[in-house]
Amino acid sequence: MDVMSIGPVEILVVLLVAFLVLGPQRMIKLAASFGKFAQEVKKTTRDIFDMATLEDDQNKGNTVETQGHLDGKSDSTQESDKDQSIER
Repeated sequence: MDVMSIGPVEILVVLLVAFLVLGPQRMIKLAASFGKFAQEVKKTTRDIFDMATLEDDQNKGNTVETQGHLDGKSDSTQESDKDQSIER
């Protein structure tokens, strides 16, 4: 599995060099910081997706409401049309 054209062997070599240069304590802190960063990115991405979905749902609701106005009918006219169709 290549991640950005880097294979698993290259990833292991980079991690080994980082371990040797930084030492075990700094590697643990670095890993914890990276984990927090990844968690924050995931949360932000989820929030953006939720906002876009909510906005899309609201826009769909508005198009249904404005459709009656485009037909020249008010909300009360639409309701009476629905009532008459139910009575039939």
